[in-house]
Amino acid sequence: MMDVEEEQARKSPRNLDAEQALLGALLWTNEVYHKVSAWLKPEHFYDPVHGRIFECIADRIGRDLKADAVTVKQSFEADSGIAEIGGTQYLAVLLESAADSAAAIEYAQLVYDLSVRRGLISFARDLQAEAVIPGEGASDLLERAETQLVEIARGGIANETRVSSLYGAAGRVLSDVSGETRTPAITTGISDLDKALAGGLRRSKKYVIAGRPGQGKTVLGLAIQHGAASAGFFSPMFQYEMDDDEVAERCLSMLAATDTDLSPFDRITYEDIARWRTGVGDPPNSNQKAALARARERMRDLPMPIVDASGMTVPAIRSRARQLYRDAERAGLEPGPLIVDYLQLITAHTSRGDSLTAETTDIANGLKQLAKQLKVPVVALSQLSRACEQRQDKRPQLGDLRESGAIEQNADGVLMLYREAYYAENEKAPEGADAAAEWADRCNDRTLEVLIRKLRGGKIGVVRLHADVARNLVTNKAADWVEQGRAA
Repeated sequence: MMDVEEEQARKSPRNLDAEQALLGALLWTNEVYHKVSAWLKPEHFYDPVHGRIFECIADRIGRDLKADAVTVKQSFEADSGIAEIGGTQYLAVLLESAADSAAAIEYAQLVYDLSVRRGLISFARDLQAEAVIPGEGASDLLERAETQLVEIARGGIANETRVSSLYGAAGRVLSDVSGETRTPAITTGISDLDKALAGGLRRSKKYVIAGRPGQGKTVLGLAIQHGAASAGFFSPMFQYEMDDDEVAERCLSMLAATDTDLSPFDRITYEDIARWRTGVGDPPNSNQKAALARARERMRDLPMPIVDASGMTVPAIRSRARQLYRDAERAGLEPGPLIVDYLQLITAHTSRGDSLTAETTDIANGLKQLAKQLKVPVVALSQLSRACEQRQDKRPQLGDLRESGAIEQNADGVLMLYREAYYAENEKAPEGADAAAEWADRCNDRTLEVLIRKLRGGKIGVVRLHADVARNLVTNKAADWVEQGRAA
């Protein structure tokens, strides 16, 4: 009776004839390699000797050397594996089995597909074995399972370190510089902010928008989400603080604020909408109702979903985001920024007891990895400590980031918000006409200072925007950008 391993090997999907035909074609015509090298790897071959032969062929071609039966033979003189199947004379067998160039591509696809099937069988077997063992949390098991499935789908090996050719990367950079190609940044929808960010948001980068309560974090986060979505980018927001109705109130107010058919006397704040929903005060007039209907219609085709993230960990965000971006790609949408509102409300994946700093560090690191894995900008809103409010100049500094230095350390950009009007509104009205007039001007000032305290590959400085917080609207301001130097 055959043992378990023999039975599994017998059932393992493979086609040795296809592997031989492909390798023979590669030895005859090295050009075939360039048509399959982007996705076919040595580990995709069932026979390990075939994998080593393919690796040798790839190595020689990669060094601009000819890879044929004569040159490859030298590398296998002492190979014990090839000795078991006839020695280096086996290369002659491969040449006799060679497919033509066109058929070789199909054989390569077959070799790859069968490798994926073997990976799925192995994955299912291991998952079944692990699922019956008590101790590990189900969420951890699901997260690891999904990661392994994604790696199988990509034809890679889980946890494999990515090694890039510096020469190849330099070629891409110079191609961008020369204008032959472009690696475009993703717009925030606010041109002055794009300029300050060296063109916009970059893929695989993590940005932090930080501020004290009332400074406009969610206002700017939603404005960025809407700006990217309006440009055709798919941009989900993982919302921890508000439900989707509250977000809808803000978005309706924001879109109504840019409605040219709405009179300035009929301005609509998101607090107005919340009040109208509960029947408090005067109802909206006909112009306001029409403007809200038009605002809703403009939302129809905007790819900016709101995800109720209550209780979600970073791995849970990753899992849901992968699905969302996969669906968006199938719909022909370009992946855009992922917004998280806000960082301190994310549930820790692993409890660190009383160490809030350690948990926040884990979350910050997880968001950075999320940006790299999904290849999208991740924009995380973050609270600040009260330290800045104890200073005379209340503009926040990097040291004010709450709970963890890791929030700043692994961020590619840190944007801190300051609104003079917020602090003026919370002061007691001064005595004297001149002082009162100055105070009133401060209260009515709609300037939002975006203090760029860190920008990897860019310059720090201050960009001043126009912010109508009550209507969730952020736009350019005339005096826009004050450069302060290059970030370390």
